Parts: sequence; structure tokens; C-alpha cells
Amino acid sequence: VAGYFFKIYAYDAQDAARTSTYRVYGGEHLAAVPADADVIFGYDFDDDALGQLARFTRLQKLDLSGMRPDARGISTAVPITDAGVAKLATLTTLRELSLAGCHEVQGTTLAALREIPRLELLDLAHTGVTSEGLAALPLLPSLRELSLSGCLDFHGRSLADVAQIPGLRRLELRGCATVSAADAVQLAEPHELHHLDLG
Repeated sequence: VAGYFFKIYAYDAQDAARTSTYRVYGGEHLAAVPADADVIFGYDFDDDALGQLARFTRLQKLDLSGMRPDARGISTAVPITDAGVAKLATLTTLRELSLAGCHEVQGTTLAALREIPRLELLDLAHTGVTSEGLAALPLLPSLRELSLSGCLDFHGRSLADVAQIPGLRRLELRGCATVSAADAVQLAEPHELHHLDLG
């Protein structure tokens, strides 16, 4: 399938403004997307594509979970690594970031995201995030929602680090086979946590 992008306008009643959303199929087409984009859904992006995102100075939401099926109808994992995640630290206006399905992301560079002061939502579902990666999450000052659903490479004891995220309100842990009931007890401490999904 040839790479391309298309634009969608959406009206955000809360902000009383029109939001420009772009679905970009193939990182090589990012150059054609205006720098004032508010939302980008990226399909088949790699680390090189993430290096091109710094010029989007108004970007509020970035979803990198998109995968296109090949000729056989099979979707392959998004080829984004921790090196690519580190490049996202320049997106200082970002509020939501999805890395769902980026299996090669272990979280070793998540600490770099502390440069994004208003990042409220981080989706790490079905990534390879490890205990080391989770240890960096309390550094993110505005994080309110976190998904770790389907993550199998961190130890349940690491939820002690998650519990230290200031202001965390929503946490999804569906399908996290490494998390026991005893591990989940550590999450009773954050008084801001309103929603916990253990699946």
C-alpha cells in the first residue's frame, strides 16, 4: 500500500477551537504535514520518523500504535525503539502519547519525557517496558493516566514505583501476568488514583 496522509478537522468544545488531526501512513510523508498539526496518528513509523517530529510545535496528541497489514494481511510490530522515544522529548506541548504495540520499547529512555511538562496520558500497553523503565515514571510531573495492559516484562514489585507517580488517577493493568494481588496492594497508597483496571 502506498504511503500517504490525510487530514481531519474536529471541533473541541472544551477548548472552543478546531483541532487539526492527521493520519500519516509512513514516516516518509511527515514532511508534507503542516507544522501546526494538533494531533498525529502515525502508521508504520520508525525511529527516523520520530526524529522529524520536533518541528510540530503545537502537537498535543501523538499516537504511534498504528500498524498496516502486509500483503498477507498480517500486521507486524511497530519498529520503534527506546532511542526513538528519547527523540520525543522535544515535543513540549504534548499532552497524550501512545506507544502501544511498540514491542521493542523497554522504557530505558522514558526519563527523557520529563521535558514534556504537560504530558498527562501515556499508553505503554503491549510494549516491552521493564522494571527499569517504570522506575522513571515518577519523574513525569503531570502524568494522570497510564496503561501497562499486556506488558509482561516488568516485575510486579515495580508497582511501588508506579505508586509514586504524583497525581496518577487512572491505571490499566489488564493482562499483566507478572502482577499478583500482593503487588497490587502497593497501589492503595496514591490517594489520587480513582480508576484501577486489573482485568
